[in-house]
Amino acid sequence: MDESQNMGPPMQKPGPAHAVLTPMVGRWKAQTKVYGIPNAPPFESQGAEVNYSIMGGLGVAFEYEADMGFDKFHGFGMITWNAAESCYQGYWCDCMMPAGPGPFKGHYDAAAHTMTSVMEAPMGDGQIIRQRMVDTIDGDQRTFEIYRLTPEGDQLSLHIDYTRDRTPEPVVTAPAAPRSTKAKPRTKPVAKQAKKKPAARAKAKTKAKAKKKSAKKQAKRRR
Repeated sequence: MDESQNMGPPMQKPGPAHAVLTPMVGRWKAQTKVYGIPNAPPFESQGAEVNYSIMGGLGVAFEYEADMGFDKFHGFGMITWNAAESCYQGYWCDCMMPAGPGPFKGHYDAAAHTMTSVMEAPMGDGQIIRQRMVDTIDGDQRTFEIYRLTPEGDQLSLHIDYTRDRTPEPVVTAPAAPRSTKAKPRTKPVAKQAKKKPAARAKAKTKAKAKKKSAKKQAKRRR
């Protein structure tokens, strides 16, 4: 028996349904409009989103960050294909969701290049906000909108215009080690200092003996 059969279901491989998510991958510049108060101008901010493939091409994770002027907004999510229910499924969580991530499920319209999903975002105290998310990608342009689902109808709460960021990423290299400007002393290697010819050593020894003998003679004469 093949050992892989004892490990449970077979490993999933990316297919046509997963290929739909590929255009999302990359770096995106974002122009965001938040609609909070009816009949009031939206709050605008600039942000950036980085999307990358996960699980060997079975899904996409996305990280969003925006400068809101008074603070930084951070969000993280992921999406994959749910083969059992024939739909796309994922989670989204950001710094304005006190009760954790919100699950969503959706379907893709190939003719319109649009992913439409419904998310149930927990807001704490048992309150859940249902939202419809519409994500349309056309090459290097992308539009994302969120509508809050209420008994009175769908209310637009967020609109983002994305442009793919093709700016080359900076190459980070380690700084070169500083060169020492201090002059090194000129000294002969120890091995060369110790290494003398036998004849030279014998000559030096004889000279030292003669000098010592001469000194003794001069000492006797003085006496």
